[in-house]
Amino acid sequence: MRTGLKVFLILLILYPFSFISAQPSDVISSVSSENVYANQPAKIIAQLYQSANVSQIILYYKSFGSSEYLTSEMMIVGNSASSTISGENVSLPFVEYYFRILMRDGTEQVHPAGAPINANPFQLLVQEKYDPMQYEEIIFLTPLAGEKISPTGFLLSVSIYRASLAVDRPATKIFIDETDITNKVLITDDIILLPPENLTTELQLGKHVVKVVLFDTTGAEYYSSSLTFEVVSPEFADEMQKKDYGYRVSLAGESRHENLKTANYSFNRLTANLSGNYGSYYSSLLLYVTSEEKNYLQPQNRFLATIGSNWIKLSYGDNYPKFPSLIMDGKRLRGFSGDLMLGAFNLQASYGEINRAIEGKLIQTYSRSDARLGTNIIEIDSAKHGQPFGHVTLATFKRQLFAVRPYFGSGESFQLGFSYLHSKDDMNSVEFGARPKENVVVGTDLFIGFDEQRMALRGQAALSLMNNDISTGNLSDKLIDSLFGEGKSFGGDPDQIKTLRDIAGKFITVNQFISPLNPLELPTLAAEGTFSMNYIGNYFRATYLYRGNEFMSFGQNFTRNDVQGFNIYDRLGIIQNRVFISVGYERLNDNLQNQKITTTTFENIDASLSLFLRIDFPNITIGYSKYSAVNDLSKTDPDSIKRLSYIDDITNRISFTSSYDFVWGIRHRAMLSVLTSQREDNSYINTDAAYTSVILNLQSQWDNKLTTFFNPSINLSNISNKDFNYYSISIGGRYRLLDDKLELTGILIPTFGDFQRMIVETIAQYFILKNFSVNLYTRYITNQKPIKDETIIGLSTKYEL
Repeated sequence: MRTGLKVFLILLILYPFSFISAQPSDVISSVSSENVYANQPAKIIAQLYQSANVSQIILYYKSFGSSEYLTSEMMIVGNSASSTISGENVSLPFVEYYFRILMRDGTEQVHPAGAPINANPFQLLVQEKYDPMQYEEIIFLTPLAGEKISPTGFLLSVSIYRASLAVDRPATKIFIDETDITNKVLITDDIILLPPENLTTELQLGKHVVKVVLFDTTGAEYYSSSLTFEVVSPEFADEMQKKDYGYRVSLAGESRHENLKTANYSFNRLTANLSGNYGSYYSSLLLYVTSEEKNYLQPQNRFLATIGSNWIKLSYGDNYPKFPSLIMDGKRLRGFSGDLMLGAFNLQASYGEINRAIEGKLIQTYSRSDARLGTNIIEIDSAKHGQPFGHVTLATFKRQLFAVRPYFGSGESFQLGFSYLHSKDDMNSVEFGARPKENVVVGTDLFIGFDEQRMALRGQAALSLMNNDISTGNLSDKLIDSLFGEGKSFGGDPDQIKTLRDIAGKFITVNQFISPLNPLELPTLAAEGTFSMNYIGNYFRATYLYRGNEFMSFGQNFTRNDVQGFNIYDRLGIIQNRVFISVGYERLNDNLQNQKITTTTFENIDASLSLFLRIDFPNITIGYSKYSAVNDLSKTDPDSIKRLSYIDDITNRISFTSSYDFVWGIRHRAMLSVLTSQREDNSYINTDAAYTSVILNLQSQWDNKLTTFFNPSINLSNISNKDFNYYSISIGGRYRLLDDKLELTGILIPTFGDFQRMIVETIAQYFILKNFSVNLYTRYITNQKPIKDETIIGLSTKYEL
């Protein structure tokens, strides 16, 4: 490749699996994910500046071609929060997402600020399913990574079939533990082979590293790859082969002090991860203990014990059960979860606590005559507190949840499931609580696949009952007769309400606070069905969804209600699936139960072009989206309510991303991300908005000791004719010394413009043993005055076995 072109391509920068750092936040410092592939689970990890003030972080995400954001509660452990997006929601070319951060003082923030309406959400690039035989230039055939072998069982075989034409194959060098063994291997055009008999010295017991280095025709190092394996005694190898067992232990501790702009915090944390397997059986234990655990907060400590096999799985602790998405998905539950997988008949169930009881506080007492109306004025124990009413800080009830789903079929070609969820607040768990709630959801789901799932039909439906105040118990016949009927407060047939009470009362408290009061209008029904087809490089999907305006499941953090419509998505792969063309169209409308003065129509158009041409050429994705919302009112309507309710909103968004892994003097990994959006709001409020972000990042591997980072970014926004522009540069490096026992990292992040801040971050990690390290971490943040500066210092240790 010509030098001029290489210089140009260096500008296509940002490490493909970690490029989010441009949006200002005092909670999230960066976001990363491993390489993401279509229809495969995608794990997102958010690194936190500080977590002492954070109560909860919720991940909002949506697949390409859809306007609905799904949610998942992120697990916060130490200074990171993580969540996994299921594979069914990961499709080319990208997944859009943002974070909702709930603080302990009751405030909240969104990252990136203004997303998804007034700012562009983040994009998670999605690739076609990874095939190492198609893309990797160095492929280790034997041994496998982490494999345990006997001294006489070592055989090295490596393929360089996919290596660039710029590689001088005969110049390839091979090392074992930094010892050059090139003269002992056989190198053909595409295969490197080292038979056991060519080793003059038997490998010692323990871990070893084999490394292959490629050179270009100028003699410069082009690319290298390494693999770790372990040599064990013949007796141990035989025993391991018979028993097929393994284990892993990871222990980490941290002591941290945060001097923040709001307050100072000091805490200690301990994390333990233990896992093992014996044949087809496995077990694991996660423990996370922190001094941040307080009885006035939701649980900060975490634990999860799991045992299982290929037919059963049992868990106890903090887990995230996955039922059909309308029932329960992405919600933390502390308790039991189990799966019985027998093939023809299967069963999954969960039972535990989703909210811990947190007592409120009595602020002032009132006599019956002096009591004022207010949501936080409640009846209290007059014998205990001297008066019958009190002004309180409302408590959080303990909320239990039970969910069960028997299902038939393994899911390869057929599966039919039936779900039941019941969740209820414990009225006796706190003293100063009000309006305890109860929720029941029943549902069914179906999957039918044909031709190895190349053609598939998926569907689910659920019906919910919700009671917003169970403190008064079930309705009496007398109360029903006084409240329901022609000319009464709620209308409806009293006999029908009594019949409903008797049937539904076996499952949920039935009173005037239950919904739906008129189930015939189906306001609590939710359903969706999807047909998909995947033939000759073309993937097609069509979805219809319906969500009643009162549908509710406590197994979800958020569900978009009062909407119905369809979604169509089509992806065409050409040129051996190296070029993808994707289009999507969605049309939805609300006001399903005619409870609003108008109906709003939401229309979304998405299109993208993705190029994955070859390993020595950048990956490129170009996307366009148009989102519109319009109703049938007029901005000039003489009725002020209708005039203020008028909606005519159009947002156009264009994105360009390009990633590249190349050699120009040294090894580089790079990406360029450009996102721009324009919102035209023709409503009475007229909140027009424009947003543009340019993110560049370059990671350079100078040698096996030094790695540097260079990440400039530009963010320009205009909301209601008010500009907010800022610029950021992240410069840093990581250096190893003392025979790789000490690793030093330094990062400098100045931010200029309308938002000003300077961050200096240092990390020193020392390996006392190969599996035991000590880490000293510091971060100093200089804020724009009069906001005070912030300092974070942490000392941690980690041990792995």
